[in-house]
Amino acid sequence: SFLASLAFLTIAFMNQYYVVMLAVLSPFLVYFAWTRKRPEEDPWSYWRRFTLCVLPGVFWLLSNLVMPMAPWVKFNGNVFPQTGETTKVYHPFLKRYAARPVDYFTGDVGLGTEDTNPLRGKLNQQVYQSQFDGSHAHERAQGIRWTLWLLAIAGTLSTVLPLKRIWAAEDLRFVRQLVLFGLICFLFSLAPGSILQDTGPSVWLAKIVPQIRVPNRSGVGVAFAVLIIAGLFLKNFLERAPSWTGKKNLVSIVFVGLMLIELPPYYQHMPVSQISPRMVVLSEADPCGIGMTYPYFSNNSPEILEYYYFLQRMRGSKCSFINANNPSPLNTKMYQVFGMGSVMQRLGRGIAGEQEKLRQFVDCVPLSWVVFHPPVPLTEAQGLCTGIGWSWEG
Repeated sequence: SFLASLAFLTIAFMNQYYVVMLAVLSPFLVYFAWTRKRPEEDPWSYWRRFTLCVLPGVFWLLSNLVMPMAPWVKFNGNVFPQTGETTKVYHPFLKRYAARPVDYFTGDVGLGTEDTNPLRGKLNQQVYQSQFDGSHAHERAQGIRWTLWLLAIAGTLSTVLPLKRIWAAEDLRFVRQLVLFGLICFLFSLAPGSILQDTGPSVWLAKIVPQIRVPNRSGVGVAFAVLIIAGLFLKNFLERAPSWTGKKNLVSIVFVGLMLIELPPYYQHMPVSQISPRMVVLSEADPCGIGMTYPYFSNNSPEILEYYYFLQRMRGSKCSFINANNPSPLNTKMYQVFGMGSVMQRLGRGIAGEQEKLRQFVDCVPLSWVVFHPPVPLTEAQGLCTGIGWSWEG
């Protein structure tokens, strides 16, 4: 009990999405814990152990809700920074970064539309064609393998059909609880207005903790419920269905094979996994002033991956740069000057105009260095650098 209490208190200090969601779902977890109590166990002994595990972490979370910052911390401004405006009663992120029902049946759209399942591939294309409804690709990547869905649906239906005789009594009760848990998490992951007009579970949660405004994070609870239900159904079916008890190994091999065929290892390229080489010139320069990338991009532009690769290459450097990593007036101004996205089209209209923009900007700021990125050709990048009056290195 002491180690469990210490572990829960430790993760509560992180105060992140999944901990807050578990705290909100605590009534369900208490109900689940009560149903798992063995009849021969002493109720007082059982609940004392359970209470010791959860109370310290719950009290800490409650203290954060009442007093988000310590009184001796000097802070000018709103404790909960505003990152958007809306005429609705909820923050716009609650709709933008919510899950859509189709998301649970797509592939890993965070990595692309390629899929071994042509039907799922069409769903992937639909999500891409919608431009993720203003969200990010990785925020919409909630897909659960169809093999697991089929097993989970079969398992759920079997609990109310004559097939329920294949279930052990304890597993049957557990599966029904998991169906309820998965449904609750699914509702929390949806945008406001999906069920009730201009409100819903995601709004209620945001009112309790205003910084929790990415509803799709609740989708991990749906995936967890589907995975456990599928596993329990397969386990009970192989152990209690008379005609299948002797074929466990065969069924296990077929199941693993289907999982591998549905999404083979290394089938989709993982672009974020690459580690870009360090920029030695800027890493060893001290001091090196302020610079930027050209074309300009940030983590709020279509070139978001390029922005992260740029941060990788800057590791070990003491240089400052003006590429903003969040929505800001600076970002707005920079995009007004250099444009956002479609860099190839801008360069296609002529490098002279781009060169003049960059030269004027350098004279105005002024900058000490610029890192050129594709699709700027090497010869054009060298010409821009020379036009500014700098030396080329790289």
